[in-house]
Amino acid sequence: MRSFWSAYTLTITNRDTIDHSLTITDFDSERIITIRPNHKLKGLCLSGCSIAVDEGKPVDFSGRETVMIKSGNLSTTNFDSD
Repeated sequence: MRSFWSAYTLTITNRDTIDHSLTITDFDSERIITIRPNHKLKGLCLSGCSIAVDEGKPVDFSGRETVMIKSGNLSTTNFDSD
């Protein structure tokens, strides 16, 4: 069942050559994780969250995006809704 949900949750890939610190806020919780260069993290938020890179300004997501970090900036691709 995990793979089913991972297909419909936010995925983020670090395309930079350095580690980045991500602050992920969803509901009333906040967590800080590190994403290494050229690594991908799946299933980060199920139904919306905000993410800040390296303590920058948070960006809101619906939870269905594919997100890339390039030059310390976030860029997204939304999945088509049914």
